[in-house]
Parts: sequence; structure tokens; C-alpha cells
Amino acid sequence: IAVNGRDVAQVITQSGTDFAALAGLPPIAKVCASVNAGGTAGFVFMLNLWSSTPGNALKTNQWWCSAIGNDTSWTPDIATQSANGYLDETDGEITGARANGRNLIVYKKRATYLFEYLGGGTVWSPRLISTQAGALSHEAIIDLGDMHAVMGFDGFYVVDAGGAPRLIENCPLRRFVFQTDLNRNFEAYVWGHYDWSRQVATWYYPSVDVDEDGSDPQVCDTWVKWHPPSGKWTYGKTSIQ
Repeated sequence: IAVNGRDVAQVITQSGTDFAALAGLPPIAKVCASVNAGGTAGFVFMLNLWSSTPGNALKTNQWWCSAIGNDTSWTPDIATQSANGYLDETDGEITGARANGRNLIVYKKRATYLFEYLGGGTVWSPRLISTQAGALSHEAIIDLGDMHAVMGFDGFYVVDAGGAPRLIENCPLRRFVFQTDLNRNFEAYVWGHYDWSRQVATWYYPSVDVDEDGSDPQVCDTWVKWHPPSGKWTYGKTSIQ
């Protein structure tokens, strides 16, 4: 399922060749995530919503989940477990979300929420677990299996369902990356991935060297890598889009 914040969500099956509009009138969203709430029953979440109705404001702190086990059912109903709500305890828009076991962890730039499935009339219960740490973008959240590694506003963090985000304190590049090199105008373009065979997490980000007047400022020209088993870090230059 693909979203871009302005158009109807698109879907392609594992054996499909073309994307098509997701059925069921899902909300238009900037962030999409899925989570298995137990057994074979899962939910699709749409977050950071936008209304196509003229004059309606952006709902950048709103979330909306599909019916349980059905990504084409989006009408809120206790019977189907489709539901929605707002994360209004903190300022700012939702920047990303990823599953962690049976839970969903939802991020703003400087806040983190843990969603737990309760079912019944509550459906999902969001709990604020940090008012300081979050994620710069959806792609800045790297899934390490039992936890997330996240590039936040002022540091790199590990996050799981056990509590607040924990700063990776042994990073010798933290001051350089966040106080000197990161281009704050394009920080939302940060993109990360995990190399499972080498056990290396990599974040690509736009540095201050990116030409802001150029035709494609979304280029990430710098990377930073972390090897969790050894705690070692390294840094370099490679341009990607």
C-alpha cells in the first residue's frame, strides 16, 4: 500500500503488476503502517491525514485504522474495529509509524506514542511515552526486529514497547551530524535501512552541501552507519534520491 499525502492510497498485490486505488474509501494519508494485533488478524493504519474537501484543514495529528483483517473497510464501527483519533497531547504532525510486535509505535518529530490494541469500544489505546524524542521522517525509522533504530531531531535512538526512546550515547558523530552537517530545511527526506547480513544500520540524509536552489533538493548526499553488535559508527558521502 502506497501513500503520498495528497492522493488516494494505492495498492498492489504480491502477484500484481499495477497499482490501483485501495477500496473502501480510506482517508488520504501521508503515512501508512500495518500491525498484527494477534493471530492472523491485522490492521492497516493511515496517519497524518488530509481532506480533499475545499476549506478543510490538514489533520496532521490524526490516525485512522482499518477494520481488523480487512484493509478495504474504513467506516468507524466497534463491530469491525475500525477507529480513528488524534494525537493532540503534543504539538506537530505525525512523521512516521512502524509495528513493534503486536503494538504500533507512532512518531512525531519530538514525541513518541505507543499504541496498544485493547479491542472492544476502545480498539487502540495510544500512550505518550516521550515528549522529547521522535523521528525526522517515516523512513528514518529502521526496524531491527525487536526494536526500532531512529534518527530523531537531536540524536539517534532505540525504541521498543518497553518504555521511552533511549539515546544511543556512544555515537561520536552526534554533535557533527545534528549541530553542524544536517540540512534542517530538508530533514524530512532522511531515509534509513538495515543490512541484516552485515548487521549495519544506515541513515542517508541531506547535508548543508545540498544546493537549496537546485532542481532536486531531495537528494541525500551523506550517510552515517551504526553496527549495533560492536557499537561502532562511520560516516561518508554518497548521493541518493
